[in-house]
Amino acid sequence: MSRRHGIAGVLVVLALVAVLIACDDAADLSEGPGNVGVAALVEGADRTTYEQASVTLQQVEIRPVDPIADEGIGPRPIALLPASVKIDLNSSATVTVPSLPLNEGEYRVSRLTLSAVTLVNENPADPEDPAVPCLDKIADFPGYVTVPGTLVIEYSDPDTAPIVWVPGDGGESRIQLTIDSEGLIERYVSAFLCRDTSSCVNARPGPGEPAPPPPCIDLFNLDGTFEGDLPDYVDIAGVAAAGR
Repeated sequence: MSRRHGIAGVLVVLALVAVLIACDDAADLSEGPGNVGVAALVEGADRTTYEQASVTLQQVEIRPVDPIADEGIGPRPIALLPASVKIDLNSSATVTVPSLPLNEGEYRVSRLTLSAVTLVNENPADPEDPAVPCLDKIADFPGYVTVPGTLVIEYSDPDTAPIVWVPGDGGESRIQLTIDSEGLIERYVSAFLCRDTSSCVNARPGPGEPAPPPPCIDLFNLDGTFEGDLPDYVDIAGVAAAGR
């Protein structure tokens, strides 16, 4: 598969699935606390062309759907992740985050925060081969190029925000993120400006090593479309409150 511009299709699919684990009958749910966890699944990991590829899930924030409960927590949302989680875009293994105890009820996702993607191509193409696309000659993304530190997806409309139902009495629900690895990488790479030159090197020097020649890529996100378009490539499914 060629790493070229013009990528269509879904980049990131976030499936927030309310999965009731501990309770079979919602009518039996008590007023005691339940738990909500986060799981991240990568699709298309076997189709990536970079030896190293990752993105970091920095935070998932939620708020109660009930207006009184929402007012009660104040302006700061509930953060589900105790620490950021690195996701290997070359691995199909599910990454799970420990559950957080929460009161029974409906919660809406208000914000998702990711880091920018990092990629390593251990076998870049010959920089002097004019027949090879410029981006295929890059060894390291983002290399020396400045990229956004975080990618934020806001779900600002309470009426359309993803919903997760948290059961009581020790029951557990899960927010599941499914990332289209192949599509996300393609779109990310296409946001770089690559200039074809015989000194097309973009590897980071090791300790004590001299800096390499000027990199092939020197700009990212010229028109702001990568971060700005990211919400357009997010599909949310299976978010109806379950087990009520």
